[in-house]
Amino acid sequence: MSPLEPLPEPTGLRKLKAAVRHRWGVVPLLDMSTETGLRTGCVDVR
Repeated sequence: MSPLEPLPEPTGLRKLKAAVRHRWGVVPLLDMSTETGLRTGCVDVR
């Protein structure tokens, strides 16, 4: 397979990233995913 050409950045992505960074600071993705799983209960094994 040959590599694909990168797509252009979606409109507003930089503003969205800046808003998230302003609101929550820099949060590692793994920490965010873990906390979401724990709060929603989607990781409960029954």
